[in-house]
Amino acid sequence: MGTRRLAAARPQLWIADVGELARPGVARACAALLDATERQRNRRFVRPEDRWRDLLTRALVRSVLSMYALVAPEDWRFALDGRGRPYVAHPSVETPHFSLSHAGSMVACVVAQEPCIGVDVERVDPAAVVRDALAPRERVAVGSPGAFFDYWTLREAHAKATGLGLTNDSHRTSFELAGDEGATLIERGQPVRNWWFHRLTPAPGYVLAVALRHDFDASPALVWHTASPLPEA
Repeated sequence: MGTRRLAAARPQLWIADVGELARPGVARACAALLDATERQRNRRFVRPEDRWRDLLTRALVRSVLSMYALVAPEDWRFALDGRGRPYVAHPSVETPHFSLSHAGSMVACVVAQEPCIGVDVERVDPAAVVRDALAPRERVAVGSPGAFFDYWTLREAHAKATGLGLTNDSHRTSFELAGDEGATLIERGQPVRNWWFHRLTPAPGYVLAVALRHDFDASPALVWHTASPLPEA
């Protein structure tokens, strides 16, 4: 049961790899956490890799939330809000806000006190680079596939945090990378101060970004957990 304290402006990131399901008993234990609707949805995936990734995603968010609330992982029930974002529908307890993302073999779950939280992870694939999807000033800065996905994950994480989705606003907003991990949102030519972003490489060949809207003078800090809390049989 959950006993961890979630501090303000301290989003917690949990990352898991599909390979963890190969450990003895883990896949079976993860499947036991899903509700009937999730199990039915999981069986509809044709490709095994999609089925395993979906299973890992559902089990990870349940296990993570139960670290911060006194609710068993199998007792959570989820629904989608009007903007397509998942939220806890049951039980009626205070829970962290969360965001999910997956790509390739990697699944990410971030939780925060603040409601506007988003995460996006992408596998760096040169064939998937679409420079026109970026703002003009971002295209100039892109010198490699990895750089493209730095910007793309920032856009996706921000879109998830706002719940508005990716809109055609590449001429109104853009990002400036800051150092090895940060970024600044630029809107109508001016930096937006109440948004915080963190970039990282969770594994070779992957890029991840977290977005958080906050009202604190001090800069938020990401707490990154390399060990996932997945159950074992």
